[in-house]
Amino acid sequence: MPSREEQRVDDPASTMSIEDGPLKKKQRTNAPVSAEDDGYASAFGPQTLKEETQNELRDAYAVSSPYKHCKISNLISDDLLSAVKREIEENLVFTSKETDIYKVNQTGDLANLSGLPDDEKAKLANLGRLRDAMYSPLFREYIQKVTQCGPLSGTKTDMSINTYTHGSHLLNHDDVIGTRRVSYILYLVEKGWKPEWGGALRLYPTLKPGFPAADPTLVIPPEWNQLCMFTVQPGRSFHDVEEVCVEGKPRMSISGWFHVPQEGEPGYGENQEEEDKLKSTLEQLQGEGDELDHPRLELKAVSEEEKIDDEESEKCELTDAEREYLGKYMNPVLLKPESMKQLRGVFEDECKLSIQSFLNKEYAEDLKAKLEEADQAVPQHSNDVPSEWKVAVPPHKHRYLFTEDASTPMGELSTELYGSKEFRKWLAMCTSYFPISECVLARRFRPGHDYTLATPHVHPNPTLCSTLCLSPSAKFEEGEVGGYEIYMATGDEADDDPAIYKAAAENEDDDGGILVEEVAGWNKFLVVLRDEGTLRFIKYVSRAAGGSRWDVNGEWGVEVDSN
Repeated sequence: MPSREEQRVDDPASTMSIEDGPLKKKQRTNAPVSAEDDGYASAFGPQTLKEETQNELRDAYAVSSPYKHCKISNLISDDLLSAVKREIEENLVFTSKETDIYKVNQTGDLANLSGLPDDEKAKLANLGRLRDAMYSPLFREYIQKVTQCGPLSGTKTDMSINTYTHGSHLLNHDDVIGTRRVSYILYLVEKGWKPEWGGALRLYPTLKPGFPAADPTLVIPPEWNQLCMFTVQPGRSFHDVEEVCVEGKPRMSISGWFHVPQEGEPGYGENQEEEDKLKSTLEQLQGEGDELDHPRLELKAVSEEEKIDDEESEKCELTDAEREYLGKYMNPVLLKPESMKQLRGVFEDECKLSIQSFLNKEYAEDLKAKLEEADQAVPQHSNDVPSEWKVAVPPHKHRYLFTEDASTPMGELSTELYGSKEFRKWLAMCTSYFPISECVLARRFRPGHDYTLATPHVHPNPTLCSTLCLSPSAKFEEGEVGGYEIYMATGDEADDDPAIYKAAAENEDDDGGILVEEVAGWNKFLVVLRDEGTLRFIKYVSRAAGGSRWDVNGEWGVEVDSN
């Protein structure tokens, strides 16, 4: 997996940071492009503030879909924006951050510009002018007229600079946090940006409030000096940023939010009752499942006749018939009593097992050939998915393909191996935990599409969670193309972002709360004892992965001793 090293836009000898205060290095002072005291009108493009432009945007905005949005070309004076980009490239440090939902390089909040010493502030004079122009009364009134969103705060600025380099992405979410009212992105990308380079803003329709469709219906590629904005609408404004798939051409943007009026500002509290009802996507992830959620990951009770006998499992010895059945799939070494006793000892010490070469050689080679053939055609849209597979939705929780069809190679493994009494007995012998309920699923995570976001443990008792990873592409082993599996502890503070596991701290010894980290690969088995306070996710699979992450996912409810 990538390191926590800072990634810089340009010359590392002439960079500085606004993340936590003063700039790190001094380079040169840039005079503002325009020093006119004109209410910031000269900061904008020649057509931007014209009344006919505003009226056209307002009318288009009102009828836009899949939800209210617009894009404005040549928003800023070209000279000013070019000067801003030079200042950024020459002076700012970008920190690489990665969570379950994004991979991006980011500065701190540009509100901190105002607190810099004068000599350091002068190095970012044009950036400061751009920020002040965008939050000026002139432009806030412009935004209000176009969006019809009501009053906006002039005291709360919320703006940062992001660069999406090769492999960077931002997954599906609705932006509903705190007092955000209008979201915007101003692009500083290379002129002539090509759509095939990725980095597009993609908007998703909703099947019902709070439930986005599996695929976007609007794709807006980046363009120099283009502003995209939309009203933050609870349960409706779902969007993502397509992975950037070009080397050496960062998707640079200034992005942020206009907020509702803060205490003491005109318009404060006008829509407080409505604002109090807002729920963020994070709250949706932690809430009860929706009837449209697929698949329904519910533990189903194992019948009495299918349950494992405690005395038999304690012996760590399978019958001849059980060995024969499991041996059709599994490495025969794993079925020996001495192997199972050894695995049990490891699990009792670590509460997890990681096993290479889990399937027997003959079965694995045959399966690998079939999966490599299937990876020659990766479905790009839900309508292209073969009938024996289905798409996991909603995408603000997860997106992948799944099957329970035993006629498919992966479906056979999930039903005939993972779903068998013989396998549950082997699992009990190796862990000392006896499965009493189960949920088993075969999955495919397509490159450039699929992932699961971090979700908490929702069962009252611990469970055994297992994946048999069957990803043929060797690129996964490098850990740079996603598809890895993470278990991590939730944060202690209520406002922590629990899914940040990189750039979580300057201390290199900080593990970001990671409990288990398993890189995807071929024929790898993992089982973990999971309990409350544990998040789990599969990282988005990059286009550069060279193939899908295939796996069989199993979860078993277990009997827990009172001690």
